[in-house]
Amino acid sequence: MPAEAGPVTIVGVVGDVQAEGARSPVIPALYLSYAQTPEEVRGYVRHGSVVAVASVDPTSLFAGVESLVQRLDARVPVTNLRSYDDVAAGTRARERFLATVLVVFAALALLIAGMGTYGVVTYGVSRRYREFGVRIALGADRGQVVGVVLRRGFVLAALGLGLGTAGAFAVGPALQGLLFGVGARDALALAAGPLVMGAAVVIASMLPALRASRVDPLEAFREDA
Repeated sequence: MPAEAGPVTIVGVVGDVQAEGARSPVIPALYLSYAQTPEEVRGYVRHGSVVAVASVDPTSLFAGVESLVQRLDARVPVTNLRSYDDVAAGTRARERFLATVLVVFAALALLIAGMGTYGVVTYGVSRRYREFGVRIALGADRGQVVGVVLRRGFVLAALGLGLGTAGAFAVGPALQGLLFGVGARDALALAAGPLVMGAAVVIASMLPALRASRVDPLEAFREDA
C-alpha cells in the first residue's frame, strides 16, 4: 500500500496464509475493507473475490448471487463461482497427484521387498531342511526353530534397511521439491520407513519359519538319503 494513502487502523491479526498454494511461502499481507480503501489503493485492484458464508449447499446459491449482482450493476461480470471445497481442492491438486504417485511406488516397493524376502528365506529353509530335522530330533522346540529362521530374515532386513536409510538420507535433499509440510530428512519419516519395512519382513519370514518348525525329523532324514 502506498505510504501516501495514509494510516489505517488495525482491528485484528489473522493466521498465516499460503495464498499461492501449499508450496508458496507465507508473505506479509493486509486485508482492507474495500469501502474504506483509499482511492490510491483501489487503482491497484484489477479484480476481486466475494466470499459468502452459507448454511446450505453453496452451489444452490450461485444463480441467486449472479442475479443479485446483475441487479446491482449489470456492468459487473460474475465469473468462476466455486465452493470453498472446490477452491481448496484445486490448490492441492498437484500435491495430491504427487502424493498418490509416491504412495503407489512405495507400495510396489514394499510388495517387491516382501516377496524377495519371502523367496530368499524360503530357499534358505529348503537348503537347511535336514538341519532343522536334526535340531528337532535333538530336542529343539518349535519356537527355537522359528527364531533361527526369523534371525536370517532380520539379518537381510538390517542390511537392506541400513543401505536404504543411508541412501534416503543422502538423496533426500534432491527430493525436497516434491515434499511439502515435511523436511527431506525428517526424523519421524525416516524412522517410519524402517518400521514398516521391518513389519513386512516379519510377515514375509513367518510362513517359511512356521514351515521349518513343522519339519518331521524322519522325513528330513529319509529325503536326504
